[in-house]
Amino acid sequence: MKSMQPWIVCAFGALQTACLKPNPVHCSEIQPCDGELICHLPTNTCVAPEDLPEVGEGTFKISLADVLAVPAITLPAQLSTERGAPCIDFLPDSFWATSAHPDRSVSVAVSISIDRTVVTGSRPLVLVATNSITVTGDLDLSSRRQIRLGPAANSPLCVTPRPPEQAEAGGGGPGGSFQTMGGDGGSGGNDVGADASASVLLPTVLRAGCPGSRGAGQAGAGGDSGGVAYLAAGGSITVTGWISSSGSGGDLGGLASGGSGGGSGGMIVFWAPSIEVAGARIFVNGGGGAAGGDQDSPNDAGEDPNEDQPTTPAEGGSSGA
Repeated sequence: MKSMQPWIVCAFGALQTACLKPNPVHCSEIQPCDGELICHLPTNTCVAPEDLPEVGEGTFKISLADVLAVPAITLPAQLSTERGAPCIDFLPDSFWATSAHPDRSVSVAVSISIDRTVVTGSRPLVLVATNSITVTGDLDLSSRRQIRLGPAANSPLCVTPRPPEQAEAGGGGPGGSFQTMGGDGGSGGNDVGADASASVLLPTVLRAGCPGSRGAGQAGAGGDSGGVAYLAAGGSITVTGWISSSGSGGDLGGLASGGSGGGSGGMIVFWAPSIEVAGARIFVNGGGGAAGGDQDSPNDAGEDPNEDQPTTPAEGGSSGA
């Protein structure tokens, strides 16, 4: 099944036919190649995975001409996108069709398997397989309140909303915006909460969503956005487990403070000739906003999204008594 959700890219770029093997075998969507060969549909020819010159489409196109792919990678349980981390390479800008992408970490292999992996770090995660990527368990790119940030969470491209009008009047901070607009901050006793920033156009570069904003007074920090990942394969992507790039809830604050907004979801991009996600759960939900506190009781933090209930919004905090 091919999904046409906004965060999934599953089109075909034009490959360099000079890189294909001589006397190519013809193929089609209904006539696949034999063995390990991959059908390149734009030219209807079979090509070996190691001879695939590029994957991706548009600004997400990736050149493999000067990249040596290892035979196979199984991602570890904990993966950092920082320099020097296992399984991670840092390839030159010529790796991309555009240099506008932020600094990123890249794993390149003939095949990549993911069972249960939690990803952190300041850079987007890019997984490139010349043949296949398989996710049978959990790929967790989410942020968790006071625990961790997803890869490249809280994009520097975010527009910071204005703060509540009166610093001590209890107005709430808005939730982070990304592909949809975050929730506006709630009104305090003497102040109107701040409005959320507008949603952004479908991104053409790898970037995360936006954090939630602080409320008035002694408010806690806003929630963090989910992380960023790009999965590209020359043959197929199969997901039977779940992938989450959700944001975290707004943090708790002090007395007479406004609640802080939850972080938005992040960004997940797929590209492959065949994408199978039947039975999978793939979500990029926002975190819950914190509640406001009164003169006697501090506010309560917002909840992180529940992966077991991906269609249920994260709960906001309960207000002071």
